[in-house]
Amino acid sequence: MNKGRLSEATPASSGEEARHQRTQPRRQSAYVVDAENFRRRVLQDALAEGLAATFDRRAALFEWARPRPTDFRGSATPAEVAERDARLRADADRCRRHADLLLQTHADAYADEVRQVLREVA
Repeated sequence: MNKGRLSEATPASSGEEARHQRTQPRRQSAYVVDAENFRRRVLQDALAEGLAATFDRRAALFEWARPRPTDFRGSATPAEVAERDARLRADADRCRRHADLLLQTHADAYADEVRQVLREVA
């Protein structure tokens, strides 16, 4: 590699650097953000997060993630595996209680209407 050519190619002062940047072609982003679609998706996600069915699905995922006797444990001690199992079981129980609370307080009463409206605007 020729050091002389490298030093010639790089701007030496801030004025040269600014001129160098102006002469370089500007790269355009390949992604165009649709603001209305973005707002719609944020609203859909926020409403979906408050539904009891979401918390039931989360509980099922926590149950699925619990350690099984056939899992490879690597260097984890039996105490660490038991702690992970207890933590995931507790998280699943909390999600189920939250879903039950939403159903008992009828916070989920409008879930079908919300889903219908979200399907219409999607």
